[in-house]
Amino acid sequence: MARYSSGGDTRRGLGAMGLAIGAFLLLGGGCAAADSESPRCGGESMKPGDACVGGGAYDGYEEKREQAGQASYWLLRVGGGLVLAGGTALAVGPVADAAGSLRSAARRRSRARPAPPSPASPSPLGPAPAATRRPVRPSPAARPAPRPAARTTVRTTANPNPATRPARGPVRPAPPRTPTLQEQLAGELAGVRFPASRLQPGYDQAEVDAFLARIRAGLLGTGPAVSPARIGGAVFGTAGHRQAGYDRHAVTAFLTALAGSLRTG
Repeated sequence: MARYSSGGDTRRGLGAMGLAIGAFLLLGGGCAAADSESPRCGGESMKPGDACVGGGAYDGYEEKREQAGQASYWLLRVGGGLVLAGGTALAVGPVADAAGSLRSAARRRSRARPAPPSPASPSPLGPAPAATRRPVRPSPAARPAPRPAARTTVRTTANPNPATRPARGPVRPAPPRTPTLQEQLAGELAGVRFPASRLQPGYDQAEVDAFLARIRAGLLGTGPAVSPARIGGAVFGTAGHRQAGYDRHAVTAFLTALAGSLRTG
């Protein structure tokens, strides 16, 4: 009686599911790869040196690129693996069905064949002894004499002049100078962008920009320094009627983080 096996159908179903999920992950990986080349903050493209501030988080341009690059790497890798596994399962399904049919036919043919005759009874004297063979070894006189190893003489010429001796290793350039904390913070201040306030009046943009310029001048030494307490407790005026203002929470979070960096540095 033949048996029905659903292994091929199961493989095809899993293969189709793997292909669909893999294609979706590949699409997401492609979008993440595009974001790694040109990161975005609030729907706007970022440039080198910009910072994305919002929701209590502060991410720079390079951090956004790194996050998008990691997401793209894992999405493309997992999606490609699922697509490969799904395609393999779809290709193996018909082969598994054909192999099952061949095995079933072979079992039916083996059942229809008559049983082979029983082997003859062994002799009471036991099996015949096998012929004993001895290895033939050549005589010592017939063995070839070993050849002497070739000798090679290596001559070296001493260099009497130490000034003309070749360099022992490559000349490494001096490492670049690491910027100070003040220079790094001044660079971030030059590219920071705050989102516009939507539901409530925001801070006056001119006042905020002027205060950030004073802080940057103090960090670079071109103006009086602003203390961390003054930075963390800064309060600005409200933007006028029908004037765009900066989001208050974003500005406060950025200044608080900046004051903390100056205190710990």
